[in-house]
Amino acid sequence: MNKLIFIFFIFSSLFLQAQTDFRVAFYNVENLFDTHDNTQINDDEFTPEGTRHWSNYKYWQKIKKTSKTLKILGGWEAPSLIGLAEIENDTVLKHLIYSDPLRNSKYGIIHRDSPDHRGIDVTLLYRKDKFFPINHKFYPLLYDNGEIMHSREIVYTKGLITGGDTLHVFVIHFPSRYGGYKKSEPKRLNAVKQLMSITDSINRVFKDPNIVIMGDFNDTPINRSIINLDNNKWLNLLKCDHGTHKFQGQWNKLDHIFISNSLLQKDNKIYVNGYTNAFKEPFLFEEDLKYLGNKPFRTFVGFKYNGGFSDHLPVYIDLKIK
Repeated sequence: MNKLIFIFFIFSSLFLQAQTDFRVAFYNVENLFDTHDNTQINDDEFTPEGTRHWSNYKYWQKIKKTSKTLKILGGWEAPSLIGLAEIENDTVLKHLIYSDPLRNSKYGIIHRDSPDHRGIDVTLLYRKDKFFPINHKFYPLLYDNGEIMHSREIVYTKGLITGGDTLHVFVIHFPSRYGGYKKSEPKRLNAVKQLMSITDSINRVFKDPNIVIMGDFNDTPINRSIINLDNNKWLNLLKCDHGTHKFQGQWNKLDHIFISNSLLQKDNKIYVNGYTNAFKEPFLFEEDLKYLGNKPFRTFVGFKYNGGFSDHLPVYIDLKIK
């Protein structure tokens, strides 16, 4: 009997290993700044003496709540890959991944300081038992004349999924709508053009590469930057009944995960299992007293400390590994 149980356990383990979930997630965490003044960037408001009165208590509450969100976002275990936006530096990232409940997930970090004037960056966190980075590169966004934008860089990582295949991962946070949509749109169109140029170069080198692009695009599916990506044969599988961000009572889908066609092929070593979903746990919401319904439970409302999580909802997609 013991021998039969042992054999059953071995076959069950092999089956589970043959169909492993690999969750990829993205989260704009809304201004995860430390409390120290960095004279190289415009972070004065996120200091104890600044306009937001950003104290150690508020900072560690933010770390705790972000860590909790990311852990629960993984379901049974923490996500295999996490793209993050609005991170100030590697110090806050280390505080985040070494805090409970993320501490035991053993994340590695792909990050560098970007030329963004506020000092906010994008980064990729990867579980060391799930993903092995081969190389990575940071691409600053450019204007038509080649001048570097004071914005977040495109973070690119090529790596091996444990038990799977090669995966190319992009994390982005495109220029905001500050100054108005029409005035700011050319920056996002330039960013998408540059992103497509980079992915085209990957397609020229690799046959049917597995590519994931995730981030805060600051545009919705009806805007030209997203339409241009769709027309470039990228697949946006976002499925949610509202959006990922709410502004003046209007929900918008600003956070997306795009995949290459190869990840739809179930005979591939890795393939998509389902749609991209917005993570909608009740603790991430609060009542919208002005516009009715609910809204993301954010850290700040204007300059008033609100004590919440973020003004965006996380998004995620599951890959299956044979």
